Amino acid sequence: MPEHGARSFGLINAALGAGTVIGGLLAIRYKPERQLAAGAVAMLAYPLYLLGIVLGLPVWVLAAAQVVVGAGIGVWGVMWATSVQTQVPGEMLNPHPAPDRR
Repeated sequence: MPEHGARSFGLINAALGAGTVIGGLLAIRYKPERQLAAGAVAMLAYPLYLLGIVLGLPVWVLAAAQVVVGAGIGVWGVMWATSVQTQVPGEMLNPHPAPDRR
């Protein structure tokens, strides 16, 4: 990526952030029956950016790939957190109560 410069790298990272926000917002609305499976499928987008680098694609294509990758990461994050919060009993998440500090 050094041949593209710092400005391009910043653009590509901003695209990743935008994709993550978009994916998170979409995942909040989407209620699949198998949340972890849906999240895992969303993560299949992860290699797109790396593939773009290997193929020497232009910056705008790399940025678009990062939006898709970010969306996959956002969907995975929401599906994981929702699964943990709805499927794992609370006492298993925090089996040791905080000490009373009065």
